[in-house]
Amino acid sequence: MESKQRENLLYLYDLPKHETSMVKIAKQILDRSGVLITKPPQIRRDIMKPMYNAYVSFENAEFHNRDNDMNITFEAMRYFDIDGKACRGLRYNK
Repeated sequence: MESKQRENLLYLYDLPKHETSMVKIAKQILDRSGVLITKPPQIRRDIMKPMYNAYVSFENAEFHNRDNDMNITFEAMRYFDIDGKACRGLRYNK
């Protein structure tokens, strides 16, 4: 079960500290892929690092065609921006 859950995780990197919020991440996912997430993104805030990281679980996301929509979402979030600052996302890969 744990490995299946990890396949549904999207890791987000290089998130700007002062502009990043759960709402902005969820809005980016909705705008870029059309997927509405129901579980809030988890932001890792480390004051010693210049950027934040986050992960999003798509366990409860609203997908019409689960496998296809997940692939589209992960591809759409590969490169994105928050308030003009470049960010990137990668699917969990052990």
